[in-house]
Amino acid sequence: MNQHKKKELLLLLLWNIPAFGLSFLIGSNYIITAVLFFVIPAIYLSIKRPSIIKKIFSSAVVILVPSVSILNYFAHTDGSYYNFSIIGIRIFGVYPIDDFLWGFLYFYYILMVYEYFFEKERILKTPKRTIVFEIIGFSCALLFSFAVYVSGHIFTISYFYAWLVGIVFLFLPILILYNHPRIFKKTILVGLFFIPLSFLYEYVAISKVNWIFPGHHFLGYVTLFNISFPLEEMLWLLLAAPSVIVYYEFFADDEV
Repeated sequence: MNQHKKKELLLLLLWNIPAFGLSFLIGSNYIITAVLFFVIPAIYLSIKRPSIIKKIFSSAVVILVPSVSILNYFAHTDGSYYNFSIIGIRIFGVYPIDDFLWGFLYFYYILMVYEYFFEKERILKTPKRTIVFEIIGFSCALLFSFAVYVSGHIFTISYFYAWLVGIVFLFLPILILYNHPRIFKKTILVGLFFIPLSFLYEYVAISKVNWIFPGHHFLGYVTLFNISFPLEEMLWLLLAAPSVIVYYEFFADDEV
């Protein structure tokens, strides 16, 4: 990474400070705070490197649809977390439609930071296998949503957040990294970059009651200054960004 990019990276890290301050003033919901923390710096990077927008956009959608449609459903039904909607529409009366927008903004920014600062080979075309995974992901999301709609039942999985962290954020990424160790360093670097943002964002979200944790199936709780949240949420803050990169490399990039 050259000196200019190091300065840009530092600039984005510093941007978390005004984003944090502004969020306390106007961050009445998690979409507004997402604009401050994710969208503004993502726009900057997109302007600087427009050639990677198409690939990152499509990759974010591939990750987004099954993640929100299936994982958010079970997270809300088990009380892992509860997101308050600004739009006022809840899919099946369970999770807010806002989660699709938030998830896209979150994934897009992570992937944009990765491609702009840490990726070297600059493969701009989406591999053919990504289309296959996209079809599988969309199909699973549609079939699951159809099953929920037809049955009319609320499906739950006890301790879902623990299962989610254990499988999606730990076991599968570790399995992929074991078979493709060359992406390990870049994954760690991205994870470290997003730690300050994640904790500042979380502090705002809990303080402003953008989301809550109404369930009882948690492994434990963590207290940070004057806020408390589940241990699983702490693990999510640490592992979500690097996990996104691992899946991106495996499903949509070249695994190096």
